[in-house]
Amino acid sequence: HVLNDVRTNSKSGASVFHYNAYIRALATAGEWQVALTTLQQMAADGVEPDLLTYNTVLSSLRYDAEVDRVLMLLDTMAERGVAPDLISYNTALSACQRAADR
Repeated sequence: HVLNDVRTNSKSGASVFHYNAYIRALATAGEWQVALTTLQQMAADGVEPDLLTYNTVLSSLRYDAEVDRVLMLLDTMAERGVAPDLISYNTALSACQRAADR
């Protein structure tokens, strides 16, 4: 995929911008598993996820009501010094609501 091309062929490698765009496309396609894997790949590549990265992954998780993963991701954000914002918490609440509706 395009992200791999950027990671391997660019002198500076992929940036948080590249990862965020790719994760956004995954979230839109409902591919939360790949979005989580990509988030882990960022760390392996030495690219620090930002608030937008985390919120996008959180958004992908809420559609399948992946509450446990949402809560773990909020913990990860805190551990890495990325403070959740209103969007983060609203997304977490949305995942809880979806889980309750099932």
